[in-house]
Amino acid sequence: MSKTSTASKRKYNDKAYDRTSVTFRKGQLAFLRQIAREHGSSVNSLIITAVTEYLWENYAVDFEKYPKPTTADDTK
Repeated sequence: MSKTSTASKRKYNDKAYDRTSVTFRKGQLAFLRQIAREHGSSVNSLIITAVTEYLWENYAVDFEKYPKPTTADDTK
């Protein structure tokens, strides 16, 4: 039996992306969604941009050049 589309996407996302959770005070997430909508963006994109710019401005860290994760195959 083949996997469902959702299961296939979940498997790919689990392999390709790291996930985390961010907690906001009541109302802040709705406000971020509104800002994102007004600028044709997503909340995820706003957060990534904010983190990227913060790291550059405060620590001169280029987040686009993050260290690539190693896999079990890389250690051989």
